[in-house]
Amino acid sequence: MIDVFVTDAFQRKSLAAVRALGRAGLRVAAGEVTRWSPALWSRYVREAWVYPDPPVAWLAERSRGWKVLMPMEEETLLAILDRRARFDCAIPFESAEKIRLVRDKAWVAAQPEAPRTVAGPPCVVKPRIGSGSRGRVFCGTAEEFHRLDLRDAVVQERVEGEARCVSLLYDMEGACAAAFVHRRLHEYPASGGPSTWRESVRDDALVERALRIVARVGWRGVIQLEFKGGSLLDVNPRFWGSLNLAVRCGMNFPHLLFRAAMGERVRQFDYAVGVRGIWKSGELLRSLSGRWPAWSGHDDYFDDRDRAAGWASWLSVIPVLTRFREFLRPRR
Repeated sequence: MIDVFVTDAFQRKSLAAVRALGRAGLRVAAGEVTRWSPALWSRYVREAWVYPDPPVAWLAERSRGWKVLMPMEEETLLAILDRRARFDCAIPFESAEKIRLVRDKAWVAAQPEAPRTVAGPPCVVKPRIGSGSRGRVFCGTAEEFHRLDLRDAVVQERVEGEARCVSLLYDMEGACAAAFVHRRLHEYPASGGPSTWRESVRDDALVERALRIVARVGWRGVIQLEFKGGSLLDVNPRFWGSLNLAVRCGMNFPHLLFRAAMGERVRQFDYAVGVRGIWKSGELLRSLSGRWPAWSGHDDYFDDRDRAAGWASWLSVIPVLTRFREFLRPRR
C-alpha cells in the first residue's frame, strides 16, 4: 500500500513534499496532468501517474490503495474536499467551508491585524480570491483607480516593511503542533509577490499573533499567514511555495501532517535559523525587472541526493516560465 499520494507534481512544493516524505521512509506516489513535472522524476516516488484533468474521480477511484492523500494546490484541495465522502483514505485538511472563508481577502481585510480598508489612492487593490500577486494593483492616482474594475475586490492602504510568513500545522484535534517563520529577502515581482529568496528566522511574537488569528476560526492541517510590516496581508490555507526551506531547516511539515493523520501526537517548534532558500527560476524572472539576482541558498529544485529530480529540474525552467508567464507582463 502507498503511504501518501501527492497531487500537483508540477509544483515546487510538491517536489519538496515528495522528497521529505520519501526521506522519512514512507512509500510515496505522485500525480499530475502532464509528465512534464519534476516531482514525477524523483527517486523517492514509488508510483508516478499522469492523471486526467480534472483528477477528482480518478483519485477517488484509487484512494483505497493509499493511507493519506495530500492535495498541494488550493483548487485541487477544494475539489477533493467537496467530494470527501467518495474517498477511502485520510485527507488531513480543514473543511472546504473554512478554507473558502480564510482564503477570501475580504475576510482577511476584516481582521484587526490587516491594513486599513480605504476608499481610494494611494492604495492596493486585490481580487478577493487569488494567490500570490495575481490581479493585485498598486494605485497612486485617482485616474488609475477609476480605470479599475472593483467588483469582488478589496481596497487597502499600502504597507511597507519586511515581509514575514508564519507556517503552522494543527493536528486533527485542532491543537497547534508545529510553527515555522521565514522572512522574504526577495520577491517577484519586487513590489511584493511569491518569495524567490528567503531565510528562516525566529519570531515568537509573530507566531503568537498568527495563532490568535487562526483561533478565530479553528483549524486542522496546514496554514500559512503572510505579514508585512507587522500587518496581516494574506492567508494560505494549504501548503506553500517555500515549503522546501522549512524542510531544509528540519521542520518536515509533510511528514508531521502524515503522522497527525495517522493519529499520532506530534509537536515540533525547534528548527535551524539563518538558513536561506532560493527559487532560481523566480530570481531570473525578477531580474527582468532590472533587479540583480541572488544565487546563494538551498535551491527549490536542485538536490544532489535526488539525482532524477535534479536532472528533470534542468528542464523545469521551461514549464516554470510557462506557468508564470503572466509575471512577464509589465507591473507597477
